[in-house]
Amino acid sequence: MCISPFWCRWDEEEGPQAELLSGVRKAIDAVVDRRTGSDRNLRFADGRELVTGPECLEPDLVHPNDAGMAHIAQVLAPRLRDILS
Repeated sequence: MCISPFWCRWDEEEGPQAELLSGVRKAIDAVVDRRTGSDRNLRFADGRELVTGPECLEPDLVHPNDAGMAHIAQVLAPRLRDILS
């Protein structure tokens, strides 16, 4: 399971961190696109679907809080269950 970066404060800002985050997501997307055809076990989850906004983050608006971790588990668990069954 390849998971791209979660939503964080830099998704709402401009500047070097936002550009870096965008570049990381594009690089992950490119690798997943390139490998999907040859790796039948590769799965992808967009981190922005797992942590959707500031209510899921610590005060630094980067790292998931308890609610964020619970949301990650709620969204990711069914996907993992489907893969493993």
